[in-house]
Amino acid sequence: MGKLDEEILLFVKRNGPSTPIDIAQKMGVNSIIITAVLVDAMSQNKILRSKRKIGSSKYYFYPEHLSTLQRKIADGLNLKEKELLQKLLKENVVGEFELKPEDSKVLSELEDLIGAFVLDVNGTPVRCWYSPDMDEVKARNLAFQKLQEQFGVPKAPVAVPQLRPQDQKIIEQLEALPEKPAREIPKVPAHPEKAKAKIEKLDRFDKSKAKKAKGKKADQSVLALDTEMEKFKEEVYEWLEKNNIDVESEKKLKSDKEVELTAKVPTPFGKQTYIVRVISMGKKPATLENVSTIGTDAISRRIPVIIISASGFAKNAKKYWEKELQDLVFLMSKDDLD
Repeated sequence: MGKLDEEILLFVKRNGPSTPIDIAQKMGVNSIIITAVLVDAMSQNKILRSKRKIGSSKYYFYPEHLSTLQRKIADGLNLKEKELLQKLLKENVVGEFELKPEDSKVLSELEDLIGAFVLDVNGTPVRCWYSPDMDEVKARNLAFQKLQEQFGVPKAPVAVPQLRPQDQKIIEQLEALPEKPAREIPKVPAHPEKAKAKIEKLDRFDKSKAKKAKGKKADQSVLALDTEMEKFKEEVYEWLEKNNIDVESEKKLKSDKEVELTAKVPTPFGKQTYIVRVISMGKKPATLENVSTIGTDAISRRIPVIIISASGFAKNAKKYWEKELQDLVFLMSKDDLD
């Protein structure tokens, strides 16, 4: 661990829950660098990060600071948040199946104050929240009871029908039947050598034709992807120029579906180095693997990343980003360039 890393973590240790902005103002260090250090420390389980956001940042803290964090959050609750907390404390358990989507989002951001778990209902994940004074096992049982009352008893496993004795007897009789004789192979024509040579010639012709067609199709597919990438890259460059972002270098990655740019982005602290990862995979959105790999790279290199995807992002990729990477990684789709 470097000296700066130690100083940042020591600051959090002494001052309790802190945002990267708090630390940057006190230490006089760029908040982007501080965020990278904190995210790295969190990935190694050295510190924790709040669910609650203050502006665009979250609190980073040590486990012994949890009560301090909860007081900070409780002091800043708005009327809607207080109403939902009162509902939860009154009912002990609430699930997203009985809430509006916007209310579920509010409770998700209050998970530093309350308990949360996910129930698997016939293969569908259902998120629930419970009072901090309640045992989780008891809360799960209560949530399941609510689901039963509202939607009925979940489907029981499908039973495998048992064979009746008469069916078993028929099967045994069928198995005892002699096998059908093998089909006779037609006799070879009068001139086997000529026939064989003709067949081999036709076979070679067919294989050669298929190979050419396959190669042509593959070339067209790669060409189409390359063309799409070039067009999309032009749009990205226009957007960067419009926002006064200077591109210093460009690197085409092995996949041919991604390009990495090193750019200087204007910030309140002057122009800072960012990585801009451009992804174009046809109609396919950027995957969870794409986002997690780029995020891990951003943490190890301690450089913020802007991921710009031509076809947006898969739902699980967005959820992962919201949970793990939004302090250091920024997601943009093609629509955001307009």
